[in-house]
Amino acid sequence: MAKRVDITIHTDEYREVNRQRCLRKRNMRPLSEIANNIANASDETAILRAAWDIVRQGARTKKATANESNISIIKNELLKNVEKGDMFTLDSASRILWARHLVSDGAQGSLALLAALDDLVEKGTLERKTMVHDVPSGTSHVNVYVVL
Repeated sequence: MAKRVDITIHTDEYREVNRQRCLRKRNMRPLSEIANNIANASDETAILRAAWDIVRQGARTKKATANESNISIIKNELLKNVEKGDMFTLDSASRILWARHLVSDGAQGSLALLAALDDLVEKGTLERKTMVHDVPSGTSHVNVYVVL
């Protein structure tokens, strides 16, 4: 009987790619929840962290609102510029960012673009495929979005 080869990886060596790196409205916690954290805090550090969250809540809400606006603008522009069956990459879609003026209070445009693409994939408007791209130095893998 052949000896078993251990191919298991350890979770502390890898982490998932966070493609939703801009603050969204769905990430916002109600003030009542944050205040409840103060009431149930086990130590001074937890109280200070919750108090700081309350202080920052207004700025975070403003940023989340700006991000949602930018994501909506990007999704609308993407959909206006493609037809069923079209394929594009993150790089080619980023041209949308140069063509439109986004709300400056939001996250970096490329982060809003990633969030917009993820929303369209989740909605079933786009399909994300990993494809091989031949370049002079060899091949590379790239995510390609297909319009459904």
